[in-house]
Amino acid sequence: MWGTMRSLSAGLAFVNVGILQLARSFNVDVKNPMVFTGSQGDMFGYAVKQFENSEGKWLLIGSPWEGQPINRTGDVYKCPTFKTSNPECMKLNLAEFLTVPDITEVKENMTLGMSLALNPKAGFLTCGPLYSYKCGGLYYAAGACLNVSSTFQAINTIAPTVKGM
Repeated sequence: MWGTMRSLSAGLAFVNVGILQLARSFNVDVKNPMVFTGSQGDMFGYAVKQFENSEGKWLLIGSPWEGQPINRTGDVYKCPTFKTSNPECMKLNLAEFLTVPDITEVKENMTLGMSLALNPKAGFLTCGPLYSYKCGGLYYAAGACLNVSSTFQAINTIAPTVKGM
């Protein structure tokens, strides 16, 4: 019985050490934090992703209500983390590139930047789940995503549920 308890204790200790190692691998600089600010009304910071390209390391920050009060399409900001003094975020103006041909688009309130995902081949994907189109007198909220290159250039729109006219 004591042998079984010893084996169990050794196994638990091994698991605890493994968990502690995982916990220690996350690092936040509390002495010299980088703070990026934006409009609360635009929901700046709703989605955040770390991103790296040939220029350096960045934070991608989604702002799904960007464009208030009239043209709330949403957008994504790139914020440099490799600059130590006065790093400023730059708006990517991606909403104009998210487009599907041959339909009547409704981009207002599409919430682009609500989700961000890294593309393993390079670049990232950002989505506007409320992207809509009009057909006849009806509106369809189909959602759409934009594939963006590692140099922050729009590549293509992905909207599998949108049907052209």
